[in-house]
Amino acid sequence: MKIPPHIARNIKKAGGLNGAKCGEDGEVRWDQGRGLYPLPGFVPWWFFHEDSFGYYWPLGRETGDPVVCFINDEHYGLLPIASSMEAFLKMHYASSGVDWNDDPDDAEEMDLWGARAMECARDFELDLQGVQKLPATLKEIEYWHASSPEDLLPLDPRSPHLLLLSARQILGEGDLTGAEANVRRALDVLPEYCAATFALIQILRRQARTRESIDAMLEFLTSPGVFGGWQGYDTCLGWLQRMRDKEYPECDDPYWLRRNEISLTTGVKRNDTFLVYYEIIDAYRAQGRHLRAVKMRIRTNELFSGETVSFRDRYGWTEGRFLAGLREDFDLAGIRGRPPQPQ
Repeated sequence: MKIPPHIARNIKKAGGLNGAKCGEDGEVRWDQGRGLYPLPGFVPWWFFHEDSFGYYWPLGRETGDPVVCFINDEHYGLLPIASSMEAFLKMHYASSGVDWNDDPDDAEEMDLWGARAMECARDFELDLQGVQKLPATLKEIEYWHASSPEDLLPLDPRSPHLLLLSARQILGEGDLTGAEANVRRALDVLPEYCAATFALIQILRRQARTRESIDAMLEFLTSPGVFGGWQGYDTCLGWLQRMRDKEYPECDDPYWLRRNEISLTTGVKRNDTFLVYYEIIDAYRAQGRHLRAVKMRIRTNELFSGETVSFRDRYGWTEGRFLAGLREDFDLAGIRGRPPQPQ
């Protein structure tokens, strides 16, 4: 897992990483026990608003370029806001002139963010010349101080977050083809972006593309929830459970075959769904679908984290067991360099 060389050369000057180090070659070396929260393979920066931002490498793409994410501890989530450091800084600079509340304190904060974006760009030898600040607006899109995703997409046409926002906007206008195209572009950059997968499910269901929608539901339900995978989770499982076997008779996906044994009930002493999760992971391994086993193991760990310690003990789910199983899954999937690494 490497940070792009032109960033790695100057990352210490900018402030460095939190929980990891990298040399000029960009290779990330994780500190002991780090790189697991909120998802294995996310490394926060110390620069630009402390550690609220960082790099994430999509699962199975450890040799490719990372995406830039905003970490929201309150909602236990990652928002994939930019496809590169350069695009991230350009968009922050462009949106830093927007005083959306006509509040002097807000305006001062935005000016500071714009100045910090320019400072980081100089540290990384990136050129922000020609980037224009957006006009003030009272209407905001999620995260960015902009009136529309189209305001910022020219600066980062591969931003998963902006592509999803654009797809939702287009879908609201009735253009299912255009919305699907943008959702798929977002998923091309970050396949585990569950919020985009859920939007794809909605688009496919509206067109009665049943088998494609089932495949998308299975992807959504077995992927890490940290990328918007909790909103609509109950709904998606309900849709899948209402599907009849004859609507997809050739589907051999283990989650599909066991879907009616799954219950999302919480706050109870026992829920043997978690035993089913173990068996689904083993079945993915047996089918040679090792990347799906990785994703399902992470999702299962997220589900266990919402239960009490005594509940987890009852079903034998410990952090050590999770990490050991995840390392095995990584090895089977050919994933190298991503934490957790052998002690």
